[in-house]
Amino acid sequence: RSACFLDHRGRILTDALLWKRPTGSNNETNTTKEDKIDPNRPAEYLIDVPGDAADQLLAHLNQYKLRRSKVKIVDKSEDVSVHAVYGTLNAEGTPPGYVAAIDPRHPSLGMRVLSMSNGSNDESGEEESTPESRKQQFETLMSGYFPPSNGTYNVIRKLAGVAEGSELTGKTALECNQEFLNAVSFSKGCYLGQELTARTHHTGTIRKRIIPLIVVDVHTEIPRPWMMAHMIQEMGPDAIGPDSFLDLGEGVGTPPPLPKIS
Repeated sequence: RSACFLDHRGRILTDALLWKRPTGSNNETNTTKEDKIDPNRPAEYLIDVPGDAADQLLAHLNQYKLRRSKVKIVDKSEDVSVHAVYGTLNAEGTPPGYVAAIDPRHPSLGMRVLSMSNGSNDESGEEESTPESRKQQFETLMSGYFPPSNGTYNVIRKLAGVAEGSELTGKTALECNQEFLNAVSFSKGCYLGQELTARTHHTGTIRKRIIPLIVVDVHTEIPRPWMMAHMIQEMGPDAIGPDSFLDLGEGVGTPPPLPKIS
């Protein structure tokens, strides 16, 4: 599930994705499905956090860890790699050494996959894998289904208005749309930064929001689907028809009305 970590002022340190799985389950599949996890088996939580905020979050967690606590906080950056897959909503049946789930923040972000250092590399006789070798292995595994497209993730998430990592640092959770990204609970018990978050929510006073914005020069041609969507939202379905200046061509019917985007 998605989450965000706040400081004592109620300001964001970073966002994150939380994964729960039983310990020693690197070679098991579908470990994210709760119905296959033995409740009596010790579990571990993986915090999927943007790299530019990882060190800050690790220091933050260690600061609030109780001395006699049995909780162990370990940096697994070199042992786990993160991948994104687009074009499928099926996260079932992951092979050994992988866990997968649909990104809970926004549908356009696709399926998120974690590959473990001691997954299927054990079968090849390698003692330890590296982030680069795991990347190559994952691309080989998916090459028959989804071609690699480096840099796609950042483009898609920015078009969706999803900020992450250091882009959120120092801002409040609600002005960063965290409640829309399933990262804020208003029924949860006491947590660090809850007072500001709850007060902002119940008063309804949010003066700033993160939104996607595209700046183009005057010579850039706006894609026709964008113009169609804008006209439909502003003037209704009648804006696109036989008498409209937007010529869709012969045999192209009027698309269904779109919901109003606020």
